[in-house]
Amino acid sequence: MTITRRSLIKSGIVAGAALSLPSILRAQTSSGEARTVGMVMSDLTVYDPILSTADITSMHGLAIYDTLFALDSKLVPQPQMVANWKVSEDKKTYTFELRDGLGFHDGAPVTAADCVASIRRWGQVDAGEKLIIERASDIAKTGEKTFTIALKEPLGILLDSLAEGLYLPIMREKDADRPATEQVTSAIGSGPFKFNKDLAKPGASFTYDRNEQYGNYMG
Repeated sequence: MTITRRSLIKSGIVAGAALSLPSILRAQTSSGEARTVGMVMSDLTVYDPILSTADITSMHGLAIYDTLFALDSKLVPQPQMVANWKVSEDKKTYTFELRDGLGFHDGAPVTAADCVASIRRWGQVDAGEKLIIERASDIAKTGEKTFTIALKEPLGILLDSLAEGLYLPIMREKDADRPATEQVTSAIGSGPFKFNKDLAKPGASFTYDRNEQYGNYMG
């Protein structure tokens, strides 16, 4: 049996373990059904995990953003937001279909356009991600829930690259449609927790509310 980030959350394991976050993550109740978590993150000043690769920003990103693929316990890429994918016979075109019911914390549905914009922005950052952009002839949506990555030549590590290395946070198109050097400040994702701005105490702690809709589309 493979164990993924998604299946851990689905099985009700405490949020800190499910998100692979450090021990500073503390659920406000001892139950796996905790509705909020508090994170003591006095140094969190950048909310954008693409702009900053600092551990504290990455922890914030893991809490609020979902991703397309993630590595399982055997380091094999497994789908997270993706329901189905296929590769063309010449190994140059990957087609991805999103799961049903994916939604951002503001109520907007997650679309292929959001994914395309997020991949393009993520691909600006470091060597591994830039390789995909350099090898791609096109990254485009083909429907509301489908998009393709068309390559100039086969790239066998494509799924691995999407799953490992710098975390690929899927953001709203209007947030991701900006240079990687320009900070996204909205903190609205589609991941397991919602950032609670009202309870934020910069320099001390931050609070995250459980995304009650997250489990509705987990496979």
